[in-house]
Amino acid sequence: MESNQLLKFISLFFMFLLLTACFGGIRSWPVITGQVLEVGTNKPIQGAIVVSLWSGEKSKTFADFQSVCYHVESTTTDKNGRYEIPVWIEDLSHFNITDKRYSVDVFKSGYQEDESTMLSDNQNNSLYFLKPKGTRKEYFKYLRWFRISCRKAGESNKNLYALNKALYSEAKKFAKSKEEQKVVNSLLWSLENIEYGYDEAERRYYKREKK
Repeated sequence: MESNQLLKFISLFFMFLLLTACFGGIRSWPVITGQVLEVGTNKPIQGAIVVSLWSGEKSKTFADFQSVCYHVESTTTDKNGRYEIPVWIEDLSHFNITDKRYSVDVFKSGYQEDESTMLSDNQNNSLYFLKPKGTRKEYFKYLRWFRISCRKAGESNKNLYALNKALYSEAKKFAKSKEEQKVVNSLLWSLENIEYGYDEAERRYYKREKK
């Protein structure tokens, strides 16, 4: 009897180790919530694109680390300017990335970030402030600066499509000079890279550049 109990204990113990090995890298990230408001008026901004990026540090060598973005989620704000990015269950495919964290970026046509863009009540309930766009030159400079990429995101990289489309559409409306048109072409490349893949995006990009 004691021998059977011992064997049962050993079996359960090794089963526990197996489950730990298989599922130990799984992590449940909490719901991310917040609100996007207009600077000065505190008016809720509806339809703002909210992108959350998960990143961390990946070891290249024993003493050399690089920052890596590996997952993307995206949503839009409701009539009250509120957004919610649901729980994300991370699996073992990212087990070699350390110091994991997420960040949130917000974009809305006709607006740009304020100097004090974010005020956080806590990490899952933040207030983001946008101000109405400035001059054409200032706004285009902002569109040129507002670039987000996530090279290791896999299929979740498609969640950047709405943001890239909005940026491209805005830049296309305001571009006048050759230099500004190059920014438009670059933003179109980012959009086509998601839609058609890298090789096709490159082919289209250089074809436009030759014109």
